[in-house]
Amino acid sequence: MAIFDLLRKEGLTQTEREKVKQSSKTLLAALERELATLDQWTLKEETQSNVLVLIRDHVFAELPSPPFTEAEKATLAQRAFDHIRAKSVGSESFRHAA
Repeated sequence: MAIFDLLRKEGLTQTEREKVKQSSKTLLAALERELATLDQWTLKEETQSNVLVLIRDHVFAELPSPPFTEAEKATLAQRAFDHIRAKSVGSESFRHAA
């Protein structure tokens, strides 16, 4: 599953969909940069929190309002974090998580 799939929602206009797609790409790039510098980030509460904040900040800044509400953004940020964390803990590399 791609980050784009985690962040999109039904009923978006073409312009909104493109904004979500671009936001997904920039979030992926930011995550790759950040996670490359962290050793076993999923084992440390502080680094997990830092990654979640990075994702939340990006989602709240980049996803258009409307159509996304604050509550939807919070849910989507958590969903993206959970996905990236699960893929990082498992046998797949982070790159395949995105």
